[in-house]
Amino acid sequence: MKNIDHRISYYLTKVAQKLSIHPSRKQPKSYTYRNDRLMLYKKLMHRQIEKEMRKDKWIFTSRC
Repeated sequence: MKNIDHRISYYLTKVAQKLSIHPSRKQPKSYTYRNDRLMLYKKLMHRQIEKEMRKDKWIFTSRC
């Protein structure tokens, strides 16, 4: 399993790629469902963070 640092870095890279395209321009076909995939990835990443923090007995109260 990838560690959290790599997952956050990957997520931020993909978000930056998506935001680099001007809204008035047509997005490439590969970007059609990118937002859905990114939101799913973010949700799963937050679950993993919560799981690791519980394992380390940290308190994590934020929900996304």
